[in-house]
Amino acid sequence: MNLTLLLLTVFLILQGIQAYENEFCYCIGQVHRAPEYRGFDVIVLDLDEASKELVESLREGGALVFAYINIGYAEEWRSYWHDVKQKGIVHEESEYEGEYLVELWSPYWRSLVEERAREALDKGFDGVYLDNIDAYVAIGEDNPSWALGADPERAMISLVSQVREVVGERPIMVNIGVATSLLADEAFIQLVDGVLREELFQELFMECTSVPREPNEVLRDLVFLEVTRLRGKTVVDVEFVDSWGEMLSEKLFLTLMGISLVAQPACDPGYEGLPIRING
Repeated sequence: MNLTLLLLTVFLILQGIQAYENEFCYCIGQVHRAPEYRGFDVIVLDLDEASKELVESLREGGALVFAYINIGYAEEWRSYWHDVKQKGIVHEESEYEGEYLVELWSPYWRSLVEERAREALDKGFDGVYLDNIDAYVAIGEDNPSWALGADPERAMISLVSQVREVVGERPIMVNIGVATSLLADEAFIQLVDGVLREELFQELFMECTSVPREPNEVLRDLVFLEVTRLRGKTVVDVEFVDSWGEMLSEKLFLTLMGISLVAQPACDPGYEGLPIRING
């Protein structure tokens, strides 16, 4: 490769990186920082914390605003917690404090998810972001007695289908987590418009530290994500990075694949701040 071609290649790559630079803001931690979110094309905000006025303001700024809804786990800090607990459909705590496995097939949980999707529409959100799609995997691996006879995977697909009925043509984005194999399910892929995968290349190990994932696992997930992208779906990767060099190398690779990157500081696993920006 001669020098001219090399420089042209580098220029085109940098242009591609810049094109993705301000695309996604997965910022569910501090809604009061909303003015700082301007400049992003897609913004994910917590359904309960974001007011109708805030959503309208960000939309007027040109962003698509998605409502964060956790459909895989019940959270004890939500207003629904007392009623859900009383129904007896929540069980073991997940790896995150205050978040619990829930009977995904329960009519009460299904009704609650539908109600929250309707609330998102009432607040003027452009679409919904459904978190913890992979909760069914945890249920299947543990095989608890309360789940005997149930099909957690089918129940999750049914939940997403129910949200689709509520939001109509508005976009649905899902956090696929470790359930990337679900992207091979035609019924599921028809329901969603975009897929987000957290920690594709590396996983948070301790506070402010991330460690590489097994290469074969990364490759498997990349195949599923690339096939999803080729199906016309938006694909986003959230990485918790320790350095700018780490972020730039991952951004370069993903840009060449047509996948967007949200680079979050490894010391900010709760999404309390903004993603790292190349231009500061």
